[in-house]
Amino acid sequence: MIGSAQCQVQAQDFANQTVGWITYYTTGPDPETYLFRTEDAGQHWRSVLSWDGPNAPTVVSGADGTEVLVVSGCCSGASIFHSTDGGVHWASYGLPAGASAAFLNPHEGWANIPDAQMHAYVVFHTTDSGAHWTRIARFELSPNGSGALFPLPSSVGYFTQAGTLYLSRDGGATWKAELAGRPEQIPASATFMRMDSRVFNTRDGVLTSYYCSASSCGGPDLAYAYSTSDGGAHWSEPVRLPTDATGVSRIIFIDPNHWIATISELAPTGYSVRRVIRTDDAGQRWTVLVAPRDPNGYLTDWDQFSRMQFIDPMHGWAATTDTNSEPGISSLRTTSDGGVTWSVVPLPAPVVEANTSKP
Repeated sequence: MIGSAQCQVQAQDFANQTVGWITYYTTGPDPETYLFRTEDAGQHWRSVLSWDGPNAPTVVSGADGTEVLVVSGCCSGASIFHSTDGGVHWASYGLPAGASAAFLNPHEGWANIPDAQMHAYVVFHTTDSGAHWTRIARFELSPNGSGALFPLPSSVGYFTQAGTLYLSRDGGATWKAELAGRPEQIPASATFMRMDSRVFNTRDGVLTSYYCSASSCGGPDLAYAYSTSDGGAHWSEPVRLPTDATGVSRIIFIDPNHWIATISELAPTGYSVRRVIRTDDAGQRWTVLVAPRDPNGYLTDWDQFSRMQFIDPMHGWAATTDTNSEPGISSLRTTSDGGVTWSVVPLPAPVVEANTSKP
């Protein structure tokens, strides 16, 4: 049973304007996470899966929303749940402790596992939703190195702390270094933090590198986006986010031209405030979006918005915490005008239905 005053939306993935999934978790001494499915844009929800722990899951749905794959870290390792019938039946697979998985679709994915001394990452590949894995590579790291996998069409992307993206187009047999070195647009004093990716089809994709401009800082304040239109064979010169940003939380790439970014700026009062900006021309020009009002008419803060997802330039969803609500309550909002206005989506009932599956 879910206590509605202690529920929070952790992740959502909509396949189209009507079919989507959300994960809901309960706080307390025995936290659990629940997966819900809707077929009418959130007017009604069906509980289809639950597991122990308030873990941060990844939900990857198929083109029509019938097939879905969920990756959730739990206890000693991660779990993978896969359904091909809208959540009626499930297969579950485990991942070794410490493994990090990234999936391109509900079938194909990669996992990297650090060795005991953190000197290298071993990379594995699956084409059957995690039922079987094949070892394809091993990457040596510097003593303080780190890396992450980024799935690209027909290839694997791997970015190390040294600032090099490695691509493989033959299942991991051979690798080629891409984006090696630091572009001249990025200050020599900046420290690399992390990299994100977004793939749209077999040709188009964007990689974003995040940097910290100070000698020591808690998070990135510089972000540069690289675009490819030929499956990673060539990359554009990096495009930088607006220069007045003092902190960069996330960039959402809707398609090759439409992006939404969450940034922090220094207000006249001296406090840092969150802004949401949008570009329709791949970062050449940006528009500041006005924070929407909550159901009570109060102007909200963008700090209350998280985990935005867009399926096209106009239609998107976001998990939010509304002004004047009790602590711990999440809501879900949707937009049909590119983030200019948002409406509240009804969330699942507080009682989990009897047909919820539990592995």
